[in-house]
Amino acid sequence: MKLYTYDTTKFDFRKLLLEHFECEDLQKLHECHSDWVPKEELSFSEESNTKFHKNFYDKLREPWIEFIELYRSFIGEQIASHVCGDCDFIFQAFPSFRVHLPNEKAIHKVHFDSDEDHRHPPGELNVFLPMTDCLPNNTLWAESSPGKGDFSPMLLSYGQYAVWNGNECAHYNESNTEQLTRVSFDFRLLAKSDYDPTYERVSYTSTTKFLLGEYYDEL
Repeated sequence: MKLYTYDTTKFDFRKLLLEHFECEDLQKLHECHSDWVPKEELSFSEESNTKFHKNFYDKLREPWIEFIELYRSFIGEQIASHVCGDCDFIFQAFPSFRVHLPNEKAIHKVHFDSDEDHRHPPGELNVFLPMTDCLPNNTLWAESSPGKGDFSPMLLSYGQYAVWNGNECAHYNESNTEQLTRVSFDFRLLAKSDYDPTYERVSYTSTTKFLLGEYYDEL
C-alpha cells in the first residue's frame, strides 16, 4: 500500500456530498437521514444497495456533471501524474460509493476483487479515497500481500488516499463500533497493457462488463 495526499480545497468531493445529502458532517450521515438506516443487518447482496447508495447513484446518473468533472480531473491530475506516471492506463468510469454506518460492516465478506464472487480481471490496482477520517473499526482492513493474512486497518485521514492491491489482497470491514459513519470512494486502475477486451465476466455490483465504455473509461 502506498499513501498519497491531495489538495482537498481543489478536489472538494466532500463539499459536493454535504450539499447533496443536506448534512453538515458526513460522520453524522446516519443521524441526518436516520430513516435511511437499515433496520436489520445487511446481506452480501444488499450491502451496496442501501438508500444512501441509491440516492448517490441516482444523482450520478442524472448525470451529476459537477461530480463527474471533478472525478475525471482528480484522475488526470493526481492519478496520472503521481501514481501511473508514464504508464498508459484506464480507470473505473464511476467510483464505488461506500457508507460504513455504525453497527454495520458495509463489506461483509472477506474477499479479494478477483475472486469468484467479485470477478474483477487480473492486474487492477485499487484506490481508497476516504471522505472522513478513518478509525480502527470503521475503515477497511486488508492483508499486506496476497495470502499473508496479516490484516490491519487502513487508518487514513481526510486528504489522503491509498493505492493498493485489492485485486489479490483479501480485505473486509469490522463492525463499526466507532458510532461515526465512514464515507469513502474507491475505484480501480488497470494498465492498458493488462486490458483484455475479450474478458467476458461482469461486475456483481454494477452488472457491467469490464470493458472500455462500460466499467472502464480513459482520459
